[in-house]
Amino acid sequence: MNYLKYMSELARRVNRPPYEKQFEDKVSANTLQVNDGLTDSSVFPFLKASFTLLDGSSLTVSPRLMTACLQYGSLDGYKQLKEQVEELTNRFHSPPRMSERDIVVTYGAQQGLSLVCNLLLNPGDYVVVEDACYYMIFPILRRLGARTLSIQCDSQGMEPNLLRKALATVTDGVVKMMYLNPCGTNPTGTCMDETRRRDIYNIACENDFIVLEDDPYYFIQFTEKTPPSFLSLDTEGRVLRVDSFSKILSAGLRVGYVTAPKPLAERLIMSVSDSVLQCTALPQVLLSELLCTWGHEGFMQHVKKVCQLYRARRDATLNAADRHLTGLCEWTIPAGGMFLWIKVLGVTDTWILVMERGLKRDVHFTPGCVFKAKEQQPCPYIRVSYSSATVEHIDKALEILAEIIVEEKQESKTP
Repeated sequence: MNYLKYMSELARRVNRPPYEKQFEDKVSANTLQVNDGLTDSSVFPFLKASFTLLDGSSLTVSPRLMTACLQYGSLDGYKQLKEQVEELTNRFHSPPRMSERDIVVTYGAQQGLSLVCNLLLNPGDYVVVEDACYYMIFPILRRLGARTLSIQCDSQGMEPNLLRKALATVTDGVVKMMYLNPCGTNPTGTCMDETRRRDIYNIACENDFIVLEDDPYYFIQFTEKTPPSFLSLDTEGRVLRVDSFSKILSAGLRVGYVTAPKPLAERLIMSVSDSVLQCTALPQVLLSELLCTWGHEGFMQHVKKVCQLYRARRDATLNAADRHLTGLCEWTIPAGGMFLWIKVLGVTDTWILVMERGLKRDVHFTPGCVFKAKEQQPCPYIRVSYSSATVEHIDKALEILAEIIVEEKQESKTP
């Protein structure tokens, strides 16, 4: 594929300093390097670190590894961690033509999304999004001057027939990219099945746009069969996949990674170099050592426990919804992720319900309008998060929600 045509005008102007390439071509193992600006490791104040894991075992960052943590490192990520996530990618996704792809470590998935959008989008370009999708993608798109093409969804996510119809209406610009959150979608909790994914991927190929697969809830699916990722279907090299450790290991460590075709990955690495030079090494080393300690079986055992935890929370939330919201709201059973997407019956917009009535009662939901491409578009939905609240708090929150819905409906009938 000719990836240059997908790049933004800004990205095309960013090139690697020619000095660096010439240096790499000529340096050898015997070269006496007195050219870099590395800090002398004797001044590093930290010698080693020890961490206690949940099972009582310990993980130690040795002096050798600590020196590596505190020194400048590779722009695209800590080598050992890159090798480990590549192994995970191959094991779970078996991407076609993986040798033509590369992995770039980022500050969580959010930086990965920002880097990819900066790489691809010009002002006026169209981005296909689901009718309700992760709201933190919108500030990125607005900053870049991109336009959104919002597609209605059903219980399986984006509807291919509606996607085709919407694409046919675009006559004043280029559809450059599609943004998808296909597993445990934030906010709806849907998981797109294999047939739907294949249909949408084929439409992307027919219409020649990039698919940005943002999949932080991949390991939090409650379906019997895990559908193939878009990356695993990508025979043409048009999928950029963003993964994160935030939902299964730690959000605060801020470690994610992008799997991309090598020509695009190279540009992403330049963007990392321009902005932060490299992602912080200590969290990467810590995660890498954890994966070494666990091995694949230990990692899978942990993932299974995480999934079981959120499945139990989902079930408790559904039970509470049945008790308190039956007749007042509608919802579908989340197939994955951390959220219940609730439609309040007889209410056109939930903003006041959430931001005034709810907060006055010391309960905070998320109003559905924030997940819409059009700012402040009226929306009758509410997102309920069951990721960290206790079962008791979820039950109480939905009980209060039922009360404030009744209050709002009663007041709306008052002359």
